[in-house]
Amino acid sequence: MLKLEDILAGGNLAEQLNDKQLETIGSMVFDHYTDDRNSRQEWEDAYSRWLDMAGQKRDVKNKPFKNCANIKYPAVTQAALTFNAKAVPALIPNAEPVGAAPIGPDPDGQKTKIARAVAKHMNHQIITEMAEWEEEMDSLLMALSISGMEYKKTYYDGKKKRLVSRHVTPLQLVVNYYATDLESARKTEVLRWNRNQIVEKINSGAFSDVDWEDVGDPQTNTKVDAEFSNTERMGLEEPSQIDSATPYVLLEYHGFYDLDDDGYEEPYIITILEHSQVVLQITPRFTVDNIEFNQEDSVISITPLESYTRYGFIPNPDGSFYYIGFGHILYPLNAAINTAINQTLDAGTLNNTNAGFLGRGAKIRGGMFNMSAGRWLNVNATGDDLRKSIVPMPKTAPSTVLMSLIQFLVGSTEKLSSTTDIFTGEHPGQNSKVGVTQAVRDEGSKVFTAIYKRARRSLKQELDKLFSLNGIVLNSGQDTLVSRSAEVFGVTADLYANTSFNIQPSADPNIAIKEQKMEKDMMIMQTIQQVGMGNLQAAVRNLFVTMEVEDVDVLLPEDSQPAGDPKMAIKDMEIKLAQE
Repeated sequence: MLKLEDILAGGNLAEQLNDKQLETIGSMVFDHYTDDRNSRQEWEDAYSRWLDMAGQKRDVKNKPFKNCANIKYPAVTQAALTFNAKAVPALIPNAEPVGAAPIGPDPDGQKTKIARAVAKHMNHQIITEMAEWEEEMDSLLMALSISGMEYKKTYYDGKKKRLVSRHVTPLQLVVNYYATDLESARKTEVLRWNRNQIVEKINSGAFSDVDWEDVGDPQTNTKVDAEFSNTERMGLEEPSQIDSATPYVLLEYHGFYDLDDDGYEEPYIITILEHSQVVLQITPRFTVDNIEFNQEDSVISITPLESYTRYGFIPNPDGSFYYIGFGHILYPLNAAINTAINQTLDAGTLNNTNAGFLGRGAKIRGGMFNMSAGRWLNVNATGDDLRKSIVPMPKTAPSTVLMSLIQFLVGSTEKLSSTTDIFTGEHPGQNSKVGVTQAVRDEGSKVFTAIYKRARRSLKQELDKLFSLNGIVLNSGQDTLVSRSAEVFGVTADLYANTSFNIQPSADPNIAIKEQKMEKDMMIMQTIQQVGMGNLQAAVRNLFVTMEVEDVDVLLPEDSQPAGDPKMAIKDMEIKLAQE
C-alpha cells in the first residue's frame, strides 16, 4: 500500500500499484457503478419517458386502427422553452456575470478594489477564455426544467491550459438514488472517448498504458450506449458497425478508497474502461490543506475537492436527492392531452371515412371494395337493391366534451408551467392600468423567482469552485492561460487567498426580470442624487451594467470625477478662453 506522502506527491497512482491491486479497484468501481444504477432504475425509466415527451419522439401507432393519430402536444417542450427564455437573462443579466462584495466595513475602499479586480479577471475568464461556459449554461437551463436536476463539472484542463465548466446530465453522472448530499456521495461519470483521445492521455502521462488486444473493440450495443443514443428518439436506426470513430465507454469514479491502509478511505478519482474494467488513472481529489490531523498526526477527516455542482429545479416532496422538474409534473397531464387529441382526430377520421357492409343484393365482385372520387361502377342491381344492400358502419362525430377537456388540460399545464400571459397571472385586459398589470406580473413571477433563486445558489457554488481553482493554478507557477490573463488584470495568487470579500453572481437574488432590475438601479441613483449622500458613481455603473452598456470601464474609470452641470462647464470654458 502507498504512504500518504506518496499519494500527495501527485501523478497517476495507478503506476505505483500491482496488477492484482488494480484488478480489485477496477472491479470495485464497476460494482459500485452498477449498484448505483440499479438503485435509480425506476427514475431512469421515467427520465427516458420525459425525454421522449419533450423531444416529440416519432413513432407509428396502430391502435385502435393502423396508422391512427399519434400527436404529441408540446406541453413539456413549451414549458422548457419558456423557463429557459426567462432563466438565461435572469442568471446572466449582462456581460459581467461575476460580482464581488467586501465583507465587513471598508472605510478606505481597499476591500472593494481587490474584490473588483478579482471579479474583472473572472468575468474575462468566463466570457472570453471559457468559450463554452455560456453555451453550457444555456444547455443546462433548458434541460433543468425537464429533468429537475442537472450538473456542471468544473476542473482544470491540462491540454487547454485553462479552466473548464461543462454541463453534465443526470444520466451521465450516476449517483445512488438514496444519497444524502453530493459531496459525501460516490458518483460515476460515464464518458465516451474514441481511441485517439485515450492515446493522447496515455502519451501525456495522465493515463497508464494499456494492451489494446486485452482491451478489445469498443462495445456499441451495451446498455449504457443504448441509453445515451438519441437515434431512436429522432426516428433513425442505431449504427452497428465498429470503426475508428466508435467511442469506448469510460467510467470516471469520484469515490473513496483506502490506499494507505490506515482504515480511513481517502477521496480519489478513478478512471476505468467500462467493458474490460482496466484501470487507466487514479488521482487524489484532495490536498494537504483538506486534511484534518489530530495531535498524533493521524488523519481525522479529509474534505474532498468537489468537481460537480448540482442545479435543482423543485425539491422532491419525499426529501430524496433527486429533484423533480416539468417532466415529472406535467407528464400525466401531457399524456392525457395527447390521448384526448388523438381520440378526437381518430373520431374525425372515422367520421370522414366511408366504410360498412355490402349485402349479396348489391351484386358487386367479392373482396375489398374501395371507392374514389369521380369513379362510377356498373353493377347488376337496381338502385333500390343497392340501397337495401349497403349498410354504413355506425359512427359518431367528434365529441365536444373532448374539446372542452383538451382546453381544460392545456390551461392547467400552462398555469402549472408559467406559460400563460404575464407569468401565470391572468391578463388583466387591454384597458387595465399600468400599475395593475405590473402587480399581476409581479404576483405571477413568484413561482419562477423561487426556482431562479435555487439556480442562483448553485451558480454561486460553481463560481466558488472557479475561484478556488484559480488560486490553485496560480500557486502552481505554471504558464497557463489563467496566469497570463491574471497578469494582464494585475491579479495574483494572494488575491485569490484573500478572505476580505465574497464572490457571487451579479444577478440580483430577489429580482429575476431585467426591467425590474433597471427600475431598482434608477431609483437608487435618483435617491442618492436627491439626498446628496452615497456613491453615485457606483450607482451609475450598476445601471450601465444592467443596460449592457459596452466599455463601462472607459466611460466610468475608477478615478473619474462627477460630470457636474454641463452649462457651468461651458461657462468655465468661456472664462478660460477670455483670460487667454
